[in-house]
Amino acid sequence: MAWPNSQERYVDLDVQASKVSATLTDFPLLLTAANLPAEVLDSDDANAPQSDAGDIRFGSAADGGTQYAFEIVDYTPTSGGIGATAEIWVKVPSVSSSVDTTLYMAWKTSGTTSAPAADAANGSEAVWSDYQYVGHMKTDGTDATGNDVSVSTAGTPDDATGKIGGGQRIVTTNSEYYRASAGTFGYPVTLQGWTYSVGSGEDDRSVRAVCLGDASATGQQLNLGANTSGGTSTTDVQRVGSATGHAFGVANSASTWYMLHGVIAASNDCENFTDGVTAGTDTTTVTVTGIDTISILCSADSTPFGDEGTVDEVRVRYSALSASWIAAEYNNQNDPATFVVEGTPAAVAPPAAGNPIAMIL
Repeated sequence: MAWPNSQERYVDLDVQASKVSATLTDFPLLLTAANLPAEVLDSDDANAPQSDAGDIRFGSAADGGTQYAFEIVDYTPTSGGIGATAEIWVKVPSVSSSVDTTLYMAWKTSGTTSAPAADAANGSEAVWSDYQYVGHMKTDGTDATGNDVSVSTAGTPDDATGKIGGGQRIVTTNSEYYRASAGTFGYPVTLQGWTYSVGSGEDDRSVRAVCLGDASATGQQLNLGANTSGGTSTTDVQRVGSATGHAFGVANSASTWYMLHGVIAASNDCENFTDGVTAGTDTTTVTVTGIDTISILCSADSTPFGDEGTVDEVRVRYSALSASWIAAEYNNQNDPATFVVEGTPAAVAPPAAGNPIAMIL
């Protein structure tokens, strides 16, 4: 399949196999200003994409090939590219651990075109088709999936600097949070998000990234964040129902970003991943019932945790992500510049005959 809209320029981007420990399927790849070519980020460059990025597309080959689903959360080019920002997620069908995986980004240099519709095959919602909820937290808790999850807000969570782009910050005295529908809950489930706390005391550094719970029965919930254990603030996957179980991880230091995953494969199989590696397990049998609500920055009963905390990239998925997937996500999101690098132009195959694409030199 050729590029749509006569894209005129392209660049190849290589996912480094050394950063991936096993082949991954339908992986949401993060691209930022750290791994996009200077030409794309310079608003003064006549060959840059259009200012709203409506002409950008992604594919498997230099002449288009298979079109990949993508979501542009942020694209802000600047004069000379200085201080430019970008947050783009591309759903890559297969990422290899044995050879670098190449994808192609193409755009126009003249005329304008529109971005794909959100529900198109290569639109933003398709990136997150495997998730119940995805919140980028740039300015609010809006859901990026196609599940039409309605998000309600209490108070006014503050915009803050996130790990990747914007984040959302809570101050407990203001009772601020986001709520969304949990859809049809069932095991296995993966909860994930980035957290950052600044409290001065151990208890103050507790922060709730995401909670799956029964809004009418506060004793039924699954929580991901940081909690206090033995007087120390610790990353935690907590389950509360017929019993209480904790998969504690590592000490949660103030003013530090942590990427957290809670993989709950069954009622007696819970694992805590912190910064891409397994950090704790819990085999307590915990039965939870009536799960109907996703809560962000608070528990199922709307109780905030800790003193002050920020969250970014909060997700809920009704499947168990593998250790290899989680490690790759951490590598990609923690250091995008080393996970994806611009390819060598001389290695790019020439465009197919009749396709007006000029290779970046």
